Amino acid sequence: MEKPPTHSARDAERLIRFARFQERVLFFAYHASFNTAVRLARDSIGPHDIRRIEVDFREDVSRFHATDSWVYDRGVLWDSGINAISILTALLPSPERMKVVAATAVVPPGATSESRAMLDIALGNATGRLSFRSDWTGPEARAISVSTDGCNVHIDITRDALVVDGTTRQSNTGGMAGEYERMFAEFAKRLHTRESLARPMEIALIEDAHRLMKAVNHSNGENTNARHGG
Repeated sequence: MEKPPTHSARDAERLIRFARFQERVLFFAYHASFNTAVRLARDSIGPHDIRRIEVDFREDVSRFHATDSWVYDRGVLWDSGINAISILTALLPSPERMKVVAATAVVPPGATSESRAMLDIALGNATGRLSFRSDWTGPEARAISVSTDGCNVHIDITRDALVVDGTTRQSNTGGMAGEYERMFAEFAKRLHTRESLARPMEIALIEDAHRLMKAVNHSNGENTNARHGG
């Protein structure tokens, strides 16, 4: 199932239980987590203690979605946000400990969902800032940085590169086409082994962000009540 597979963690849990009852393979297709740089970065982080996490995703949503797409109704967190969070849950040790502690959004005039969002997260003693924009018209950015007590890791998905302590370890990972190729290979393997790959974690974090979210009116910066589905 392409992302987002459901729009609530409760529905995801129900779907997982149903697939198990029907003895079917359920696969949540978070393609971004299959970027080669993500897997290599996870090896670099290894046993080190996480200190800081930074995410910067800036995109022009109109380049990827038609004007009647669901993205405009659901907002940037259900698109770029869940992509980035799926990378973090694949990258970080003990991702189930990750929590959203604060969230702010910008909702354009007349819109029902956010075009910009900023999340503050915690993972044990580590802190993080996740920033997303779907209305960005400059050069695109999809970057994730993780600082640990043993190394600093930077994944630049836009430039298809992994940098560890200032040294490029991996480049030309195949971009999004490579992500989908590796994702489908994993799906084929799981069809053979009859093992699902599905969990509500990523969706639950988006829901938590929406519950905490304070919206800011795009035109005048005034605080308003966020209007988001969860």
